[in-house]
Amino acid sequence: MSENRVIGANNGIPWHIPDDFRWFKECTENQIVVLGRKTYDSLKKKPLPRRENWVLTHRDLFMFNPDPLIRTFRSLEKLEQTAEGQNNKQIWICGGAEIYKQYLPRCRDLFLTKIKRTVTGDRFFPEFENIFTEKKVLKETDEFKIVWYVNSAPKRITQDLIEASFPKDQENIEEKTIEQLAFSFFNI
Repeated sequence: MSENRVIGANNGIPWHIPDDFRWFKECTENQIVVLGRKTYDSLKKKPLPRRENWVLTHRDLFMFNPDPLIRTFRSLEKLEQTAEGQNNKQIWICGGAEIYKQYLPRCRDLFLTKIKRTVTGDRFFPEFENIFTEKKVLKETDEFKIVWYVNSAPKRITQDLIEASFPKDQENIEEKTIEQLAFSFFNI
């Protein structure tokens, strides 16, 4: 995110910082990345290599050419239910702007690259400051810094989602956070 909250311009990233890309690659390899359809399209419709790519979309993207590295989901609820069984993998939310807006309240951790300049663009990172607290600066250079934030109260899931996700005979299911119920954790 730039100083003026820009994260995208003309369906791409409006900066090229190899150190940041390397950090992202190291963190997300062999993990799950969640992308909106527009963000997926910006990758020239190729999955990020050595990662499971989960695309949230209302379209049938892969009806005629399925790729084993890509799974599509039509709803957040279905994606969350599928994420339940992914205890050994971290799930990284990778944009775009609408996906961030929908998922930020559900995330336990936010790893945000802050670009140290103002950039022209058409996609912006949503407000998060009222949800997250800065934990630590993980890396800092003259061009950017990567900051780790923590959400002290991830959005609670509904009883309907709990009942849909767990067997009916399970007793004493209390309202719990998504982190406690389903995921190793969501990251951005």
